[in-house]
Amino acid sequence: MGLRHFKSRAQSRPRTWALAPSAYWGGEPGLRDAFVSAEYAQLHPVDVNFNNIWQLIGVRFWEREGGFTLSLRWRCLRKVNGWLHCFAHLAGEAGQDLGWLSHDLLGAEPQPAEWAPGDEGYETRHLELGPRSGRGGCLTLGPHGYEIQHRDGGASEARLTLALCDGVTGERLAVASSTLPVDETCTAVVLTAGTVPGSEVVFRRGPLRPCRVAFDGGLELTGYAVTHGENTLLVRLHWRAPERDAEPVRFFGHGVAQTDAEAESLLSFDQELCLEQRLRGREFEFDIFRTIDGGAAPAFLRGGVCRSKGLERLVIRASSVECHEQARCFFLPLT
Repeated sequence: MGLRHFKSRAQSRPRTWALAPSAYWGGEPGLRDAFVSAEYAQLHPVDVNFNNIWQLIGVRFWEREGGFTLSLRWRCLRKVNGWLHCFAHLAGEAGQDLGWLSHDLLGAEPQPAEWAPGDEGYETRHLELGPRSGRGGCLTLGPHGYEIQHRDGGASEARLTLALCDGVTGERLAVASSTLPVDETCTAVVLTAGTVPGSEVVFRRGPLRPCRVAFDGGLELTGYAVTHGENTLLVRLHWRAPERDAEPVRFFGHGVAQTDAEAESLLSFDQELCLEQRLRGREFEFDIFRTIDGGAAPAFLRGGVCRSKGLERLVIRASSVECHEQARCFFLPLT
C-alpha cells in the first residue's frame, strides 16, 4: 500500500505528519514520498484493540510549560464504512474538567472509510492551559522549566480519557483488550501525563459464547459475552434481526442470584433494540455496562424481549439455554 503525508492545519504549532493509504495507480500500489517526524520515534508502544476494528499501537502524552501534547499512532484492523471520532477528555486529579483534545481521526484526511487493514497513521494534538484554567493552581518556574503547581504545592496529575466513537451516532467502540488502564465503562482507556504505559495486557473482553434463543417474529439471540471489571460488569449481546420489518421491541434483563423467574432483580440490563433502524436479516450487537455498587454481583442474567409499547413479552420459540416458557424469559450465566 502506498503512502502519503499530511500537514497539520495549525501553522503556529510544530508540524504534524501522518501516514495514510494513497490511491492506486493503474491498478497497482504506487509508492509515494513520506516523512515522519523524529517526534514519533518517542511514542511508547501500546496495544489497545477497539472492537477489532481499530488499534492504538503507540502513544505519548505529556505536559510542559502549561500545555499538553498528545501523540497517537493508529492501525486499521477492519475496513469501516464511515468516519471515526477520537474522544479525549482531560481532567484533574479531583475530577474537574480541564479541556478537550477530541478530534476526527487524522482530521478526517483520509477518512477512515478509505483505510485498508494494516494501514497506519500518526497524529498530534495540543492543548494550551494557562494559570487561570480552573485547575486550582498556578504556573511556576521549576528546575525543569515551567510547571503547573497546586496552591497547596502538590504535584499535578492530569488524566486523559481516550475513546473512539462512531462519527454519526457518537456511540463508543468497546475495548476488546488493552495494555492501558480501562475506564469503568470498558469503552475508553486512561492516560496520565508524563507516565510511561506498561506493556502487559491489563484488560481483555470475555469471549463470545454461542447460543440460540429464537423469539416470535424472527428475532434471535445468537451469542453473548461477559466481562468483569473493577466494580463493573459488561454484557455483550449478539443478535440477528428478523427477515421482515419488525415493531419496536425492548430487551429486558435482570441480574439475579439464581435461575428463578421470581428471583429478586439485583441489577437492570434493560435496553431498546431499535430494530426499525437495523437491516433485515443482519446480525448486530450491543454492550450493556453496569456498575456494581456494593453487595453481591449477580450470578445470572434473566432476560427476554418485550414490545416497547405495552411491554408484552415475546414468546420464546426455541432456546439452547435454560429458559422459563411461561415467564417468557431465559437465563445466561454471568460468571
